[in-house]
Parts: sequence; structure tokens; C-alpha cells
Amino acid sequence: MLNRIILMGRLTHDPELRKTQSGVSVCSFSIAVDRDYKAQNGEKETDFIDIVTWRATADFVSKFFTKGRMAVVEGRLQIRAWQDKEGNKRRSAEVVADNVYFGDSRRDSDGSSGGNYANNSYGGNNGGYSAPAGGYAAPVGISPYTFYFCPGEKDQEALMAQMGEGLLISSMTGMHAGASAVSGDFSLQSNGFRVENGKKGKAIRNFTVAGNFFELLKHVEAVGSDLKLDTPSGSTCFGSPSLLVSGLSMAGK
Repeated sequence: MLNRIILMGRLTHDPELRKTQSGVSVCSFSIAVDRDYKAQNGEKETDFIDIVTWRATADFVSKFFTKGRMAVVEGRLQIRAWQDKEGNKRRSAEVVADNVYFGDSRRDSDGSSGGNYANNSYGGNNGGYSAPAGGYAAPVGISPYTFYFCPGEKDQEALMAQMGEGLLISSMTGMHAGASAVSGDFSLQSNGFRVENGKKGKAIRNFTVAGNFFELLKHVEAVGSDLKLDTPSGSTCFGSPSLLVSGLSMAGK
């Protein structure tokens, strides 16, 4: 059976974190999601959807998300049955989130709390993501031109031995929506391997890595020797060897 949901919207209130009797973290929040079509009055209607996260994802959301921030939620729909004070049977729909990503940068979220969800969405009046029609002019953006880390002397196996316990990240996706070139904030879906006793272990898929790129640069503990350069646009150059980094937040099963 297929039960998979992906949503994008702004938090309507700060996340509420609590613990079960066994100490498991549970976080609840709601997001406002604009519908794609307009009502008869010409305005878009908004759905307010309840979200529940568990364990490391719950701790991650509670720590990094606040009212007004844009979130991308990936999970499954759950129908929960309950009974009210009068004994009537009720049913509630909520999304149990496996992964939650940043849908904006920290700067984009400033001043958006408690507000107009339509105007603060990616297609809203304050978005600024579309180039003006009928001309070559476009909003001024910020991006690196040529960037790479100078290689070190240790190979990847030596870096894992130095790490001892941790994660080896082999790939990241969602750079177009989950990373801001202005603030440096990122929240990206990743794949990799568990590192145990300095050795590469079992594969881990679809976990979230979050942090700030500029803070990441301050926590590089070692640089590998396996530098590879890429030229995605044909004129700029990007590359990095393996890096041993501390201070990142990770969430997922």
C-alpha cells in the first residue's frame, strides 16, 4: 500500500516538544499550506495541517524551527480515532513526518511570524524568485564563482579512523530548495554509511543533515587528499576532498 505525503508550508506556531514515559521525544506543530486554486472571491484558501514527528526528527524540529518558518515535510497520513469528553467518537487526520527540511533561509523567515502565509510563500508577493517579464533584468543574487578546499594528506580511510564513530555522507540532494547562499543555512536529504570503530559500516538512506555553511567552515577538523573538481556551468569551478566535520545536526531513522 502507498501512503506518502510531501507538504510545504509555514509553521503556525512554535513546535511543542514533549517526552513519552519511556523518554521518547514527540514534537507537534501545524503548517499553513496554500491551495493551488483560488476561491470565488479571487483569494487562495489555506489548509492548516497537523504534523507529528518522533525521536531525532522531533528534537531537530524543536531546536531549529519556529513560528513563521517555511518547512518541507515528508511523511505519511495517519487517521487517529479518539473520544471526546461527552463520549462521542471522533477522528483526526495528521501527518507523521519522517523528514523535515528548511523551506527558506533564516533571513527569509524574519518578520514573517504570525502573518500572511500567502504573501510569504514561494509564489507570493514577497517571494521575488521570478525574473521580471519582458526583459533581461533579474534580481541580484549571491553565489560563489570558484570555490574548493585545498587537499590534505589523509585518505578517506584515515579520516574515518580519526572519526571513530559517526556518519560518512556520500550524497546530498535538494540544494535548490534546502540551502541558502545568503544566510548559509541548509537542510538536505542525505545518504551515506555509519562509521563504527573507525570503519565504514552499513548504509543509511534518507536522513536529514542541517546546519550553517559558514559555521561548518569553523568546525573542519581534517581535510582529505581526494580532491575532485566539477564545472557544472562550464565556467566556474567547485570541488572538495573528504572533510571531517563536527557540529552538524542529523535526523532520520
